[in-house]
Amino acid sequence: MITEGFNLRCGYIIHTVGPVWHGGAIGEEALLARCYQTCLELACQHGLHSISFPAISTGVYGYPPHLAVQVAVREIYAHAKIDRVRFVVFDDRTYELYREELAKWNG
Repeated sequence: MITEGFNLRCGYIIHTVGPVWHGGAIGEEALLARCYQTCLELACQHGLHSISFPAISTGVYGYPPHLAVQVAVREIYAHAKIDRVRFVVFDDRTYELYREELAKWNG
């Protein structure tokens, strides 16, 4: 779902609900991938040129960050038609996971 940004410094907010981690055997990876795909599709439909993502599902939903980062980066490279994608993280370890995964894709 996409809504206006209201009083934030952005034009829109794209809302998504990631999967709860149950060990990976019930399709969590595909569900997480679809979250990113849908957000990117909405962004393109609304003519957005940049998007920022948190580490979806890695908080209270328990998705292991090292696995979630792989899905996030893969989906961005596979589906992004946006000029700028930012990953917003709250701790050094998650930052390092994104840095390492992006380095794999960027050579």
